[in-house]
Amino acid sequence: MRKFFKSILFVLGMLPVLICAQVNPYNLSDDQVHRIRTTGSQGNFMGPTLRAQVTKDFCFGGVGGLVEAGFRQVRVNGTLGFALGPQKRDGIKGSIDYLTQDLKFDFLTSSERKWVHQLAGGLAYQHVFNVSILKDLEVGGYYSHSWDRTLENKCVTEPSELGTVSFRDCRRIAGADAWGLNGGIGLQIFSKTILGLQGNYDHVDYNTKYSPDLTKAGFGGTISLFQSLFYNIDLNLQAAFRKPFNFYSGSLNWSPPQVKGLTVGVFGDHTAGKHRLPSSYDFGISLSYAFGPKQKTVTQDGKKVRIPDCSSLVGAWLVQPAVTMPQVLVISDEKLSSNCQTLVAQAPDIVTLNIPEGCCVTTFNVTDEVTANPNITAGITIVYADGSQDGPTREPLGPNNSRTFTIPADRDPCSVRSITAENTTQVFRITAVCCSSGCK
Repeated sequence: MRKFFKSILFVLGMLPVLICAQVNPYNLSDDQVHRIRTTGSQGNFMGPTLRAQVTKDFCFGGVGGLVEAGFRQVRVNGTLGFALGPQKRDGIKGSIDYLTQDLKFDFLTSSERKWVHQLAGGLAYQHVFNVSILKDLEVGGYYSHSWDRTLENKCVTEPSELGTVSFRDCRRIAGADAWGLNGGIGLQIFSKTILGLQGNYDHVDYNTKYSPDLTKAGFGGTISLFQSLFYNIDLNLQAAFRKPFNFYSGSLNWSPPQVKGLTVGVFGDHTAGKHRLPSSYDFGISLSYAFGPKQKTVTQDGKKVRIPDCSSLVGAWLVQPAVTMPQVLVISDEKLSSNCQTLVAQAPDIVTLNIPEGCCVTTFNVTDEVTANPNITAGITIVYADGSQDGPTREPLGPNNSRTFTIPADRDPCSVRSITAENTTQVFRITAVCCSSGCK
């Protein structure tokens, strides 16, 4: 009768049992999880930063070079522009902008700080009116590409009914392809005050792999103010409300009359990222030097003076960048491995639970299904992918004849290939939660 009962248990034990495990492998509140999945990291200080610019006006056009160097940010920008028309009221320019930043990215299991990179190009056109209040009209566009970054996947553990379960937190940084258009006007509202009004359209396609596809596109606007103060001091303010971010900046600049072409100043800016785009802020010192156009000598009021050998209404605009991306457009991209299953094997005398390749097992449970007597022992053997093994070792199952074992700490839980329990007079059941180790 005992042999018949053991046979029935053996047949039942051979039936495959796969149970999906629904667990939460991070110790976070629902609000924290929502914030990480919808909001980028905050408080990324890029500086202090030194901003240096050199420009050259050739009358028929101009070139400009801009370099920014901070502790967590580097920018290199080059601009080439040309004046158009006999009165040089029109101008067209193009810029290349390279930006790299050291940003923090929040994931469900940890935060990572990584350098990310972006290359952008932009074109712009301006026509100068200088008619009453209407000063100029400008239109332009840009395209940018930021690169992905792969990160090490995290091994996560979570208590369960069977002990500790192993998971994989699949993590990467998703770059983006983005383009945008803008158009606006400059208004000379006072003799020393220029107000800029601009409309923007941005289309950002993030290259996500683990999280759902994310594309953000829409209209926005930018307002800017230039105010000439006193003693050659100027104030510049800007606020941009755009689909991928809001951007705020301000600067105070002084042009010493003793050194023609030199401008020194201080600046500060803040980028408020949207849709998991990190936020950042910066402040620093700016230095710029403008080499003017070729000059000629003329006589004015009986004195010989040097004046530019040409006249261009767009000269100062031509050498300023057509595009300067305030932020590298990258976001965190993450998923938790949910391909987990509970594996069960049961048999008399000796039972082996085979673990599929690519699955991770941190703990397993062995239970005697027949004997009511306490302190039954089982011979436990664990075999690994490289052919090595732990055991067999004789282990007591405790007063309830059920015990949870842990894979040795010096062993990779994803290399376990089989677990065996044996005792010639018992019927054992081995149970283990197996989770996929891969991120696809």
